[in-house]
Amino acid sequence: MVVKNRLSSNQQKYAAKLIRMQLKINEGLISDRFPEVSKIVIRMIYSEKNNKVSMLRTVYFSPTDYAYFNMLCLTKKCVDGGFDLAPKIVHLIKNHMTVGQDKLSCSTISCPAMVEYDVSLYYKNDR
Repeated sequence: MVVKNRLSSNQQKYAAKLIRMQLKINEGLISDRFPEVSKIVIRMIYSEKNNKVSMLRTVYFSPTDYAYFNMLCLTKKCVDGGFDLAPKIVHLIKNHMTVGQDKLSCSTISCPAMVEYDVSLYYKNDR
């Protein structure tokens, strides 16, 4: 017996959005998790494995934002993919570093997207 998915495409997208919102809430606020941080700036270059740059993006985080650093993949054909920047950002904060960079592939195996990113961290007691 085959069971069909009873949710429409829009309902599936809405459900995924609700899940992402709950994940953000679960991570807590930056001010609670990292009280010493005053600002986080992430500069990303999205590209495909053929090195074709598709987009530049900068995201700013303040202490009142959620400490959720999983960026969605913006490739049109990608389904539920993304880039988890949290391990790198947490490492930088724990070591009180101000800059870091890395490169990640999309979490969806069949997606050709990659992101190169730079993180700048600003701390409350630094001038």
